[in-house]
Amino acid sequence: MAKFDRMVNKMCGVHVKAVGSDLIKPWVKDPYSYLSKRIDSNIVSLYINNRIIHKKNHDKIKFSIPTHFIILRQIRKEGNMVTLRYWDYGGETEMQITSRTLKK
Repeated sequence: MAKFDRMVNKMCGVHVKAVGSDLIKPWVKDPYSYLSKRIDSNIVSLYINNRIIHKKNHDKIKFSIPTHFIILRQIRKEGNMVTLRYWDYGGETEMQITSRTLKK
């Protein structure tokens, strides 16, 4: 994540605080609360695995390694389901995932 921090700082002149890395999950106990607190006053970018967004059944080996960034616009929780509204490649998308998937 240090590379991402440097890239954003150099391109935009913005200080970035990253949590987690591409191989280690974020050390946040409750990801929903953590993201909810930061989304109102910051731009929140998530480095996620593409398989969370696009389900694929043809992979023999399924690594949980992040593949690209999304910009989180809104997050809300209803029971065990979390609804994410995010920007990805020029369009906004809304998706529901479980709280367990959010921790991944």
